[in-house]
Amino acid sequence: MSKKIRELFFLCFLFFQFNQCAVQFYPRPVSEKEKAQANIAHAIDTFGAAFLRSTQAAKSSKPERQKPQIQNYMFYADPKFKDPKNFYPEPTPPADIKKELYQDKKDYQIFLLTWKSQYEPVNPEFKKMYESYPEDWTVYALYFKHKKPSQAGIVMTHGWTGGKLTEQITLSIIGADRLVSKGFDLLYVQQPYHGFRMPKDSYFSGELFISGEVSRLNEAMCQAVTDMRSAIRWLKQDHSLVGMYGGSLGGVVTLMTTVNEPLLDFAIAWVPPSSWADLTTNSQLVPYVVQAIYDSGISFDTAREIFYPTSPANFQPAIPKEDILIIAGMGDNFVPVNQPLLLWQRWDKPQIYWFPGGHIANFGKKQALQAEDEFLEQQFQKLNNK
Repeated sequence: MSKKIRELFFLCFLFFQFNQCAVQFYPRPVSEKEKAQANIAHAIDTFGAAFLRSTQAAKSSKPERQKPQIQNYMFYADPKFKDPKNFYPEPTPPADIKKELYQDKKDYQIFLLTWKSQYEPVNPEFKKMYESYPEDWTVYALYFKHKKPSQAGIVMTHGWTGGKLTEQITLSIIGADRLVSKGFDLLYVQQPYHGFRMPKDSYFSGELFISGEVSRLNEAMCQAVTDMRSAIRWLKQDHSLVGMYGGSLGGVVTLMTTVNEPLLDFAIAWVPPSSWADLTTNSQLVPYVVQAIYDSGISFDTAREIFYPTSPANFQPAIPKEDILIIAGMGDNFVPVNQPLLLWQRWDKPQIYWFPGGHIANFGKKQALQAEDEFLEQQFQKLNNK
């Protein structure tokens, strides 16, 4: 394995040395330093994707593992799904929440919450497959609640392959403490098919969310949005201001939730995909999934039809554009520039901040967080105006 890693690293080094124009398009004026950072980030993402394919995703990339099993995937191309209300039913605040104290901090407590997901398969033919995933029927969330009551809440979710909520590495990566320190009560929700919700036959956390089984990907998006909306509505019961926050897969789920949830006050999406079909043509995100889709005979145009209901760029947000912040990387080779740019254009240009890094190497993250801080301060002003 170490030899393979060295070979991949060497190839990426050559890629960077001999292809300094790997990043072909910069969405804003950039300095020479930022150009260099974007190209380095692009090379690191390329290496990271190759590493992922040759290690974690190797077993799951087998053709028999990725071949679509639900044959009526054209179900999702039904014109009625051009109205998102027909694909994403309206949930209620969960009433069956079980609450267990996880950690007691100086200024806040962390509780582990569980409740039954309100999601039901949209495609009747997916129901049998979903019944084989009992681990996914329960929603898990960590609730960071201040000891002094707060009027501001935020629902956060993680990216693809994110681990169990209680793993220390997961908690450190998401930056929950940073948002809690700003005064938010925070509800960190586990994505379907990840961590505590990972089915037993998964090779890794999240494998069954993004895969060649296109019906399951669409249904997973529906479930994720349903779970996030129920979490938002639960927080709304005792918080005047409630936003949503996510990156990568969590970013696209945040955007799709923004399309469907008018009770949301604001949304922040980091490095988000915005159109699944357009992502497949030029991204290093999950090439083995792309190959599985085309090997099964699904064309690019057909993929656009199938993924229409779960691609936020196809819809309009349910909240004002002033309450949306997108943070995107100019050197991102997992979620290329065209993904957030497409959504930004179709959503009438909400706030967007472009940093020179990528999906793995976040060059310019400090400045991006400053932009986020300014946005959050604007949101907090709403509390003062009430």
